[in-house]
Amino acid sequence: MKTKKIFFYIVVFFIFTYFRIYSFSLAESANIKNKYNITKEDILYIDKNLKNIDNRKFLKMLNFNTKLSESYKPKMLKQVPEKYTKDEKKVLIDYKVYEDLIKMIKAAKNEDINLKVISGYRSYLYQKKLYKKMCDKYDANYAKKYIAKPGYSQHQTGKAVDFNSLIIDQKNKKIFQWLKENAYKFGFSLSYPKDKNETSYQYEPWHYLHVGKDVSDIIHNIFGGNQKKFLLFINEYINQ
Repeated sequence: MKTKKIFFYIVVFFIFTYFRIYSFSLAESANIKNKYNITKEDILYIDKNLKNIDNRKFLKMLNFNTKLSESYKPKMLKQVPEKYTKDEKKVLIDYKVYEDLIKMIKAAKNEDINLKVISGYRSYLYQKKLYKKMCDKYDANYAKKYIAKPGYSQHQTGKAVDFNSLIIDQKNKKIFQWLKENAYKFGFSLSYPKDKNETSYQYEPWHYLHVGKDVSDIIHNIFGGNQKKFLLFINEYINQ
């Protein structure tokens, strides 16, 4: 009889603990939904798309507060064909980005948009040189608005691509508008959009990050193209 009583209390304890954890999880989910102004249907859509993602660690790595080590380098880089780069310069990207990039360039060409890649993978040391050069020319406060510190550049992942020009003029507006409307269809997301203060960087309509089709759909459809808002959300959501 005593054994049965002990067993009963153990079962009650585990049931109570389970519902406490479950209730806490629901509360956390509700807090996250309210914080990012998303609905239950949005969460279901996000969960559905996230099931197809192999490497969630990559999404955590993209957190703007996460520093990449000096030795970090993508496992395999692939050269973009020179006919697709500006001035036929050598540009390397993560091999997983290659297929979607070429598809997007060809799709743009069919609509008389001539996309040219001007930058892809950058090493930690190369980024360090760029940042120092900007600091020397201006100052650190100015530099941090226009270029990432070494270790914080999306280019070091090999998944970031700059297109055509770093100048916003009439010639490039049509190109940047096409990218804004279509890049997500190929797994790319605009990293530093206009009128979005979360990134602390200036507007860069040429800078896109390849996050994969499932994630780019989430960013486009649920977060209004705000990549950083999504990355902040997903880091909380995965860890809850």
